[in-house]
Amino acid sequence: MKPGLMLPVGHPRVKRWLAARPRFHVHFTPTYASWLKQVEIWFNRITQRAIRRGTFRSVKELVTKIDQFVEKDNQNVRPCRLDGNGGLDLR
Repeated sequence: MKPGLMLPVGHPRVKRWLAARPRFHVHFTPTYASWLKQVEIWFNRITQRAIRRGTFRSVKELVTKIDQFVEKDNQNVRPCRLDGNGGLDLR
């Protein structure tokens, strides 16, 4: 097998590997899970709008910058509803 090759969880080699290591448990999360995409979008927004190209002398300074972004961003929230067709109805 080539290094870095990803095998599906149901592949016999993966099953053998997991059977030999009972303390490991695989939790499957679909890549299309809507909540996961929302988390990725949120971290991208923090990166692009708050910390990209920033210089932080400490972790505390970085956390403060992120907290400031969250506080400011939370001032402009709008309710979000599904429209019944899988789309979003932003009012």
